[in-house]
Amino acid sequence: MRKSINELLIALATLIVLVGCQESTFTCGAGQTAKDGSCVPKTCQADGYGCPTCNSDETLIYLEDQSGFCKLTSCPESQNWIDINQTDAMCVDKTCQADGYGCPTCNSDETLMYFDDGSGFCKLSSCPESQKLVDINQTHAVCVNKTCQADGYGCPTCNAYQTLSYNADGSGYCLQTSCPEGLFLQNGTCVEKSCDAFNNGCYSGCLCRLPLYGTEYPLDRLEIEYCSVVLDNEQKIDFTLNVGSGLAASQSEPNLLYALTDKGPVMRCGDTQKIALKTICPADASADDIVMLKPNFVPSIFVFDLDLDQKQTQLRSILPLMDQGGKVLSGRSHPKLAVHQRAFDVMGNEVAYDPDGIDPRGIVRMSDGTFWVSDASVASILHVNADGKSLKRLVPAGMQNDFNASRCPVQDVLPSELSTVAPNQGLHGITANTAENMLYFVSRTPLFIDKNTSGTSRYLRLYEMPIQNPQGASSYLYRLDDADAGVVELSLSPEGDLLVMERLLASTRIYKTALQESAKITSGADLNKITPMAKTLLFDSATATEVFPSTLEGMTRIWNGSYLLINNNGYHLEGETTILKTITLTTGGAQ
Repeated sequence: MRKSINELLIALATLIVLVGCQESTFTCGAGQTAKDGSCVPKTCQADGYGCPTCNSDETLIYLEDQSGFCKLTSCPESQNWIDINQTDAMCVDKTCQADGYGCPTCNSDETLMYFDDGSGFCKLSSCPESQKLVDINQTHAVCVNKTCQADGYGCPTCNAYQTLSYNADGSGYCLQTSCPEGLFLQNGTCVEKSCDAFNNGCYSGCLCRLPLYGTEYPLDRLEIEYCSVVLDNEQKIDFTLNVGSGLAASQSEPNLLYALTDKGPVMRCGDTQKIALKTICPADASADDIVMLKPNFVPSIFVFDLDLDQKQTQLRSILPLMDQGGKVLSGRSHPKLAVHQRAFDVMGNEVAYDPDGIDPRGIVRMSDGTFWVSDASVASILHVNADGKSLKRLVPAGMQNDFNASRCPVQDVLPSELSTVAPNQGLHGITANTAENMLYFVSRTPLFIDKNTSGTSRYLRLYEMPIQNPQGASSYLYRLDDADAGVVELSLSPEGDLLVMERLLASTRIYKTALQESAKITSGADLNKITPMAKTLLFDSATATEVFPSTLEGMTRIWNGSYLLINNNGYHLEGETTILKTITLTTGGAQ
């Protein structure tokens, strides 16, 4: 009975609990949710309730109360996103200046500049070397041509006797304002004082005038009118200038050419009949004695502007060769040649010798503006400054006393065997290496010491001389094509090969020789036991497609890689004309 009462009590308690639970069940309203026995508001973060709908460029963000909001989080490619605060952001336009966006593409001569709003524009900021930049306003600039007057650009190089003057367009020219000793100023040019009758060894009827600067000459007829000589018998002789003894180009001004005269118009007594001067030389004169039509001729360097497109040259200036004090040199023979050759003027009078006389035959222009000039008379080399004044004259060792009366500084440092060169067959070709620390030179014909018992030879000594140590000159053996041939010019290829212009009786040839592969001549060596320099033919006027003058004598490499050739016109005494021709040298021949 007791057990039944307990079970009844337990069942009753259970019923009471169940009834109580049923009475505590409830329902929350909209926007609420039951939590811990009560209804609480729903949230965006916890329940996804009441969340805003965000655009594609927005992101749903939650506040501390778990409500949500849309915040801008991305911008178009052309804009930057800027965060303002917890809930706000904005898009602002990108700029060229701040972001490099939308910048124009500038040319190599333009610079990217910016407006106040950050946008960019291209402004001209550089010009070619021949022009200068002129700023017009914030956005525009122009290039205008430089002038000699305003900018010092393109000004000619005037010598000590000229003044730089200006044309109306600002270009410059050299105004002749004075002349070297021996010349006088007349109508803007230097005229030889010796043109007065019988003054300074001249003769009646002589009228010689140097050309005016700015005169233009075509490449196929570089004839510079110079002198008319009228003898007592009223015979008239006209001759032009010869500027084809040597040729050099400028490294700093590629359009400039330096053309060299020789010692002046000369004829061998054995050839005077060619111009009907049979009675000039005295009866005891030899065929090798000479007549100097202009005994006081001034050897000079003629400076030309070269225009290949127009096929012409324009005379820029004339640089007379002078002694150290500025007195002009002459082309009269050195006293050392007195035993070999006499000289007469057109009246038959014997011409006095000159210890400073020079017969220029080759020229090299250095980057410092100076020139090295080879001399055929006594195998010397003259170094002159940019105005033509002598700096020094190099002569063969042992010949110092022969130049005691010279007005030029003389150094007897050249190889002594050069003193045995034949009269007027001395140094012709001369050139320098690219580094300008070495000179190369050669005599026209073999030295006496190298001739065999028959008096003939085909061997020349081609010299290599350190400019800073001329006593250290060495030589190579060069073999001529024929015993009657001679070397008249040297040049250097870009590869460092020596180019040799060899003139024969019927043609002119240009050979390439490899210095590095050639053996040097040692002291006392038998030339017949030395292998001559290897030669590769590059040009032969006899087989060229064009006709070339028979007296080619000058050669230089110009700015476009081709070579310019010039001939010695012999002062036009026998009708030959000075011609400039360009050729391209290759191992397959000239083009």
